Amino acid sequence: MEKKGKFAGLLCLIQFILGLLMSAGVRFVFHACSAMTEDCKPCVDAQNAVVAFGLALAVIAILAFILRDPHTRLGLAIARIPVAAAAMLVPGHLISLCMMPEMRCRSVMYPAVMIFGALVIIVAVIELLVNGIGGRPHRKEV
Repeated sequence: MEKKGKFAGLLCLIQFILGLLMSAGVRFVFHACSAMTEDCKPCVDAQNAVVAFGLALAVIAILAFILRDPHTRLGLAIARIPVAAAAMLVPGHLISLCMMPEMRCRSVMYPAVMIFGALVIIVAVIELLVNGIGGRPHRKEV
């Protein structure tokens, strides 16, 4: 495997780990409020939505690792950016959180989602810069 292919595989692995960390971290470590009252129901809904987005990011990373076509990998790298941005918009914007800033959903879950989402976007942009956009386009030899 050439050097660029190994680096692309490493970036796919990093994206996979970030997706799993986002979903498992938000579910088990950085979870929303633990008291299941009606006030915390939106927080748990936001948590579950972020878990789904994290799993989607992990699946996209697996597909990018399995599929070897450079154009497909480029498309999957582009696809990660809006998925991560949507995950970042869920807590507090698309689904409201608790009103008190000291609650766990606002003080722990929200910053964790922002960090993981930003890391996914940064790695996806690095992948775009290294593997396609900004460089010479990949062309198949005839």
